[in-house]
Amino acid sequence: MDILLLLLAFPLLWPFIAKQIWRNDLNWTEIGINTFAAVSLTSLVFLGGKMWLLTDYEILNGAIESKTREKVSCTHSYKCKCVQVCSNDAKGNRSCTEICSTCYDHDYDVDWRIHSTIGTTFLIDRIDRQGIEQPPRWTTTMPGQPYAVKHAYDNYIAAADRSLFNFDSQLKEKYRDLLPQYPLDVYDYHYINRVLPVGVSITDLTDWNYNVGLLLRNLGPSKQVNLIIVAVKSSDRNYANALRSEWLGGKKNDVIVVLGTPNYPNIEWVEIISWTDAQLFKVELRDELQDLKVVDKIKVLSIIENKIGTKFVRKHMRDFEYLKKDIQPPLWLLILAGLGGVVISLGLTYYFSRQNVNVSFDGIGSTSYRRKSYRSF
Repeated sequence: MDILLLLLAFPLLWPFIAKQIWRNDLNWTEIGINTFAAVSLTSLVFLGGKMWLLTDYEILNGAIESKTREKVSCTHSYKCKCVQVCSNDAKGNRSCTEICSTCYDHDYDVDWRIHSTIGTTFLIDRIDRQGIEQPPRWTTTMPGQPYAVKHAYDNYIAAADRSLFNFDSQLKEKYRDLLPQYPLDVYDYHYINRVLPVGVSITDLTDWNYNVGLLLRNLGPSKQVNLIIVAVKSSDRNYANALRSEWLGGKKNDVIVVLGTPNYPNIEWVEIISWTDAQLFKVELRDELQDLKVVDKIKVLSIIENKIGTKFVRKHMRDFEYLKKDIQPPLWLLILAGLGGVVISLGLTYYFSRQNVNVSFDGIGSTSYRRKSYRSF
């Protein structure tokens, strides 16, 4: 907030300095307009930058609950029943206006909607204009199938100074070529790939991803959790810290299981990344997975399901809300906000000082103008 006050110094002071310089060419109404406009622009850019930094996305999980065929108002409209309405003014000039009604192509449209167990819905794309024909994708969607959706939230961690959480940028650069992108891409309406092989080949990867989705059908709503599994061809446990730095510790509802498999499917090491305060959960999950020695899909997912179901407690982002007051927009945006305030202040001063009228408010809702002499800016 101290930076915002610094940025507002010029927009707040300049209009009054200008009033002293161009005493006869600027009135107090114009000074007020100048101050309000410049301060508003600077503040909006600054606060908008903070909101931009705060906005992040997580994956919420559940299952398909039901599907419905819904009749809705037609969205295909056109102008109809148009008539010309003409009139003559006092000088005999004739003017005409066309007045039309709104008509629709259909009595109704049809939406093919899917409902989830976490309270969100989505529409299957129509295959004909009105939506009468049943889409094959709606037909194949069945209750009980895994469901994932991207959800926006305020992430104070992502917007805060990275050094506060010991994110190691040097270690991240060391493993740059082995760090996958965080999985946020939902495809085919409600599926997502969150089992990520890095340098290893998992032949049944599609089955892995589907089974993780099935695991999260109940755990997603009940434990508010998202699971990601990374299998990496590396013997170095520090890779997990590099991944943690790259992903800024993951999202608030994440359990990230990192399997060190330099000779897949043999497990050499395991690390768990999660913001949860349940440290025993992470230790027990890590140890039980490492004791497997070999990646076995059924056993790995069974252990994870049991530990999340019995020990996982999601970390609330409100626990990090203390960071909010220290979050500052990037330098380029601060410069933009500062320059914007200066340009608006000087621009309005130039405009008002060169106009041949002064703007003033005589009372509520009334505006008057008076001529003023021209003076150069």
